Amino acid sequence: MNTTSPHNVTEGTESQPACKHRPLWLRITKWLGIGIAAIAVLVIAVISIAVWYLTPQKLTPMVNRAASEYLLADVDAKRVELTFWHTFPRLEVTVDSLAIVSRSLREIPDSIRATLPADADTLLTVNRFSGGINVGELTLGNIALYDVIIDRPRL
Repeated sequence: MNTTSPHNVTEGTESQPACKHRPLWLRITKWLGIGIAAIAVLVIAVISIAVWYLTPQKLTPMVNRAASEYLLADVDAKRVELTFWHTFPRLEVTVDSLAIVSRSLREIPDSIRATLPADADTLLTVNRFSGGINVGELTLGNIALYDVIIDRPRL
């Protein structure tokens, strides 16, 4: 009785060549490239969702409220708009009719207030402001501004 099984037969079989590995530097480069591409896709997705969600109707009151708290002044922008896809790779901000009025003169006595001009508490008015920031540079930690336009500023 023959007890040999096909798994034990070694005669006539060719040896398999050893599995070749790519060089380590090539594998590291590949995974580094995949990581950078994933981060870029994630950044673009986050910005796209933010621009889609932050319509001028939602963004304008948010900017007015946050800037007013930060500056300790009354900030009033009529319209704030973000644009990304039309200006890719720049994220562009446009602000219409911006006025910043200080709150610091509210607490002075009326006798002193009467000697000041009527708009003495107005820090800044701008008819229109627009500017862009390069998102690619921003991810690298650099701030690169483009096409900054300030229309009719009054300080």
